[in-house]
Amino acid sequence: MNIEQLKQEFKTRASELSLRVQCPADGDVNAEIAIIGEGPGQNEVNEERPMVGASGKLLWNALRPRHILRTDCYITNVCKRQISLAQNTRYPVSADEWVKWKHLLHWELNQLPNLKYILCLGNAGLDALFGLDGVTKVRGSVFSELEAINHPTKSLITFNPAAVIREPKNEIVFLMDIKRFGDVVNGDFVPYHITKHINPTYQEASEWIAEMRHSTEPVSWDIESISMETVCHGLANQGHEAMCINLRDRYDNRFSTEEELQLLYQLQDLFQNQKIIAQNGNFDAHWSGYKDLLDARIYFDTMLAHHTLYPLLPHSLGFLTSQYTTHPFYKDEGKTWREGGDIDAFWRYNATDAAITWECHRRLKLELEEQKLDTFFFNHVMRLDPHLVRSTVDGFLTDSSVRNEIAAGLSIDVAKIEQKFQEQVQRLIDIPTYKPNIRSPQQMKSLFFDRLKVKTTTGSVDKENRDKIINDVRTPQDIKELLLTYDEYQRESKFFSTYADMRVDPDDRFRTTWKQQGVTKAPGRLSSAGNLWGTASNAQNQPTRSHKFFIAEDDTVIIYIDGGQAEARVVAYLADIEKWKQDFERARLTGTFDAHCSLASDMYKIPYDDVPREDWTVDERTGLEVPTIRYKAKRCRHGLNYRMNWPRLAETAKLSLYEAKKNYILYHNVNPEIKLWWNRLERIVRADRQLFTPLGRRLRIIQRIDEDALESIVAFVPQATIGDHVKRVWYQSHEDDEWDNSKMRIKFNVHDALIGIAKPSHAKTALRIMKKYMEQPIMIENVYKTKVEPCIIPGDCKISTNEIRNKEGEVIDIDRYHRWSNLIKVKDLGP
Repeated sequence: MNIEQLKQEFKTRASELSLRVQCPADGDVNAEIAIIGEGPGQNEVNEERPMVGASGKLLWNALRPRHILRTDCYITNVCKRQISLAQNTRYPVSADEWVKWKHLLHWELNQLPNLKYILCLGNAGLDALFGLDGVTKVRGSVFSELEAINHPTKSLITFNPAAVIREPKNEIVFLMDIKRFGDVVNGDFVPYHITKHINPTYQEASEWIAEMRHSTEPVSWDIESISMETVCHGLANQGHEAMCINLRDRYDNRFSTEEELQLLYQLQDLFQNQKIIAQNGNFDAHWSGYKDLLDARIYFDTMLAHHTLYPLLPHSLGFLTSQYTTHPFYKDEGKTWREGGDIDAFWRYNATDAAITWECHRRLKLELEEQKLDTFFFNHVMRLDPHLVRSTVDGFLTDSSVRNEIAAGLSIDVAKIEQKFQEQVQRLIDIPTYKPNIRSPQQMKSLFFDRLKVKTTTGSVDKENRDKIINDVRTPQDIKELLLTYDEYQRESKFFSTYADMRVDPDDRFRTTWKQQGVTKAPGRLSSAGNLWGTASNAQNQPTRSHKFFIAEDDTVIIYIDGGQAEARVVAYLADIEKWKQDFERARLTGTFDAHCSLASDMYKIPYDDVPREDWTVDERTGLEVPTIRYKAKRCRHGLNYRMNWPRLAETAKLSLYEAKKNYILYHNVNPEIKLWWNRLERIVRADRQLFTPLGRRLRIIQRIDEDALESIVAFVPQATIGDHVKRVWYQSHEDDEWDNSKMRIKFNVHDALIGIAKPSHAKTALRIMKKYMEQPIMIENVYKTKVEPCIIPGDCKISTNEIRNKEGEVIDIDRYHRWSNLIKVKDLGP
């Protein structure tokens, strides 16, 4: 058949199945390449040709450099009418209709006599051809088998171009996939093969570890766990062969206790004498340290290497596999064996992980060297990693009795707040049987928007929208009071469930998992989370009330250092704000001058000495606590440096819209350098598509540069600089010649602060060392590249006390423990 005959036959078959064809296939029936989309857009429906709109333009522009033109291809969609695969949408597709379209697609492709290659765009084709879902996982994979087609084909999966247009950060990944498809078509694609050794005898496992121990190449290591126990170790010293030393089979242990112990000894010897590679090695190392008492120092973490190169891309091993190897997606194999499959598939999966990790390391190392990021990676990123592992393995001691006492009290308080909320609802809606579930967002939406008719633009009951409603002059006072009660419930119940009622380990230690990849909007800052075995939580977001839980170990005190106004100081030098630089240095050198008061003095045109030193005061007229001008100036400095607008300032600083707009104008009037810095930075990133921090971290900008992106871009250098600076203080302190790990140890990072423990006799020594590194100058070049100046972040030091004092400062009791919540400032740290 030619293309017109094929289209007519397809329409006939579709009509017999009661399907409506709005956009039939197009192209060359005799082509070797078929391109399969999901469904036509409005442009395609209008022209009755697939891939002719904006998404088609993106596709053909990507294929052209691979020497693939529209005239070389057969182009079709799974569905030949306009569709939407999401629920409750304008163009829904029923399950019955979907099956019909799938069968018709199979028939259609079998009519193409020369078909060899398929480019599958999006989830619809992935499901229709392979019965899989999750294009984000599978994209980049090349499959050589397709049961629905009666002759051999090679298929590559990637995003639907329309989805790339909606999410521009995926464009670089899409282009990477299209390049691979070009390799497939042009005969340059080489399938990836791995020899996998599983179920080794004790002798074979021992010999393999010995071979790895004496290898001239680094060794990749990967563990798997079942039921909170380590069940296997994957080892490889190349990318195409690996062994999984599985310690058990489906029913029992495979080695005797003595044999397993000897294997652990041999692994420890390997870790001490070989360069170890891992993907997310911090997890493997702290898990094995806590569960198996193994001390593994990771030489090269592929996840962190990729984050160093491309912080805005995903860093999972599945993604790295698609970027650096030709192996198809396989990560689901680690789960599917549990669904009645053979457990040997799990061991093969582990061996694959080890081999793939090794190959990714090889490619990543070359990229780091080519892009001159290898020194930063090895001397900073990987240098910190063992200290984070040790922090997790050691944990932070907690006082269970206090936690349980607070949890019990909070449980009662939360119940009382819920009762108060229901009583307020009854006064507003006189229906005795109506008791909306305060824990249900849907029922809260119904209460506020359907029954109480609250004015809103988003229809959400999240914190941001609640604040907007409370500040809205149209909101009646009794509804504001109801919202405030709801706020109180959300705050207290979250504290109860996340912190007061959180689990800790049997030894009463809090073991958080540290993540160097941090958060997308602030590469360089640490983040943390609860660990895989189900205890602890985020360390950085511990509310002040929870600090009482954390206690020093016997014969130790808690030590604390915080970088004073750190990000704002970096901004002063980047934007070249001379007044700020002078104020911050004066504050650092005198210890009494207040830079925030100076800013308020400038904004409100009053003498410095007339500015309150406190953030809050009591209004004599109303008796309510209100913010001072110092507080307003400080909140402007913390928020408005990064392109925040005045409505957002109102939400974050709890100001009225009028007050927020007034302060926004005053702030930028006295600090015109801020917007000049933004404009200059925008020109730089549009031209260079990358930024570097003074400490060497790079942000590679791959997404569309819109307003949201610019907010993150402006914040990147200050936030990443301070994040890396504080992390540097951690490892430099531990590596200092004066530091004694048996008597002092840093435990936590909380934003710009570090918290640790020390023997009382060594606490000031530890803080003096930490202060030395906190205050080492950061050499910052301003955005105009006219000067490089040293920026010094002062370290504010504190030591815990067990003395309980009243408001007048008198000692009224002695606590049994030194607690994080009971710190006193220390200025004299000795010589």
